[in-house]
Amino acid sequence: MSPEHAPGNCIQEPRTTEGTASPLGADGWTAPGGTASPGDFTLEPGEMNAETTRRVTRLASVLTTSGGVRKLLAGANRTIQPWCSRDPFGTAPDPDVKYCLHTDDSISREWVPQGITGVSDAKNDELWGDAGNIQLFASYDSWDPGRENDPLPTAGDCTEAELEADDACNQKGVRITFVQSRTNPATGSPEVKYRHVLLGWTYVNSADHVSFDGLHAAEYPIQKGVHAGGIV
Repeated sequence: MSPEHAPGNCIQEPRTTEGTASPLGADGWTAPGGTASPGDFTLEPGEMNAETTRRVTRLASVLTTSGGVRKLLAGANRTIQPWCSRDPFGTAPDPDVKYCLHTDDSISREWVPQGITGVSDAKNDELWGDAGNIQLFASYDSWDPGRENDPLPTAGDCTEAELEADDACNQKGVRITFVQSRTNPATGSPEVKYRHVLLGWTYVNSADHVSFDGLHAAEYPIQKGVHAGGIV
């Protein structure tokens, strides 16, 4: 941006006279150690925690649940192809381990993978009980055709016509993918299976009915996805 096109508060005029530099180390760290304040590292419940717990309990009474991570992985419905040849960038060197997702996932314009973690971040033996070696990665929905030119952008939602034309218009938020390396119980062969889990939030409508929606940013002025870069 050239100075003549910059807003006035962006232009920094130099001082008439230079200030004297502070002596090196004047504000420095003088000794190692010191006692940390436990309050700096204490997690505290948010103001919505109790209400969220009530909503989740209500929702669980009317929805079927997977019964935990082990059962969720037992029903993993997609297969990863190890040592595949696909490389969307065409220039990346081969890593020590290379996986390709299920075909439609590997070419999706909607979901962009970001954060990745595994049991190694939580347990020394790197195993999640009998579920074994598990990795997780987070993805966010970055492509919403139709939202940018919504005829009523203040509503921040897709029209019926846009949804019918392309479900991608619907902002789906963030999903976590659970990945498990295991031996197929039927064939005895090694395989890598995975399953997507959409993150959601609960709400109660004006009729006091509990429901849920994808975890995303506010509807106004146009609903935008939240990122999923931090995961542990």
